[in-house]
Amino acid sequence: MITRHRFTSLLLLGSLLVAAPAFAQSDPSRQLSKLTADLSRLGEQLAQLSDLAELRALSALGDLPQLRDLPRIPDLDRLRDLPRLRELRDLSRRHALSALQAARQSRRSGSEQTERFRKVFRVGRDGSLYLVNVSGNIVIKAGIGDDIVVDATKRVRQGSDAQQQLNAVAIDATQRGSRVEVRTRYPERGGNYRASVDYTVTVPAGTGLDVTSISGDVQITDVKGSVRTDCTSGDVHIEGADQIEQVKTVSGDITVAGSAGTDVRVTNYSGNVTLRDVKARTLDVTTISGEARLTNVASERVAVKTTSGGVDYSGPFSRGGRYEFTAHSGDVRLAPTSATGFEIDARTFSGDVRSDLPLRLQSGDIPQRHVRRELKGTYGDGSALVTVHTFNGDVVIVKK
Repeated sequence: MITRHRFTSLLLLGSLLVAAPAFAQSDPSRQLSKLTADLSRLGEQLAQLSDLAELRALSALGDLPQLRDLPRIPDLDRLRDLPRLRELRDLSRRHALSALQAARQSRRSGSEQTERFRKVFRVGRDGSLYLVNVSGNIVIKAGIGDDIVVDATKRVRQGSDAQQQLNAVAIDATQRGSRVEVRTRYPERGGNYRASVDYTVTVPAGTGLDVTSISGDVQITDVKGSVRTDCTSGDVHIEGADQIEQVKTVSGDITVAGSAGTDVRVTNYSGNVTLRDVKARTLDVTTISGEARLTNVASERVAVKTTSGGVDYSGPFSRGGRYEFTAHSGDVRLAPTSATGFEIDARTFSGDVRSDLPLRLQSGDIPQRHVRRELKGTYGDGSALVTVHTFNGDVVIVKK
């Protein structure tokens, strides 16, 4: 039975999930006070739910990227691990977000006026790129040679002030040693700035990337250096990367394919997470509202947490590996692809737990053919440890 505190927490969570994407289109001077108060209340209520492991993932709500733009407010100092929007600190939040909304609308209707930008930097094979964009898509791909080539296109809907709009948006591209920094800047004064900027960047394969996008999709292909991305509104697609460290988005889908990393963290607040053919020593995946689909994933340590959405995982288990899957509302489906044995502890509050693999059940468990809410057993030599908790959903272990 759901207690009053649990019900209240879930209602508050629902309101925050609805408000979070909208917050990126509003004036924080009107929203910040209420949002921080809601977060404080949620934290207090979640503390009373410490006995429910299924809800511990909700503590990630303290990591709201939209608040990073307001570092001068002391109350925000307690919020940890916020995305990196430092380059937008000096912008008026009201004007920047107005530009995002207007620029996206201009893409959907009417003809455009454009202005192109191009700059080439000689950095060598192990350089780095730091790119911050406010509105527009970012495409980064590995090329041949030692140059970072930045091609950008400013866009705005045709109108009497179209040229003025294009002139108002600046692209700062500078080099310090082997590091290239690219920033889209809007005027600090008030105004309705509608222009957006699309980037297509070619880099040496070994380049390290640190990319922040407020409104727009991010696509990265065949980059072998370290990769870190933060996106507020837009999809993120990464393919053929060798050193992924962090992938984040607030509103949009995340897809990582044919890639690798050492300690990989993937965080999504509203959207699906899809990982295919990914290798990592440790893999941490969190999604608040969306599905987590991991196919042919190889890792020694895996932690997948969802709040509203299911988990579908397939891949080999490693000897001595640790695998933890936590869902609040959604099914969890596991398909081990190796012969490595494992010990499993699977539980659901509302649902069924079953296994297509033959397990040696611990004494006291009901017969395997019966509907069950909890399953503890061992497959093979039990060398890997698998933990599955879901509050409202089924747990299924299938043969691959």
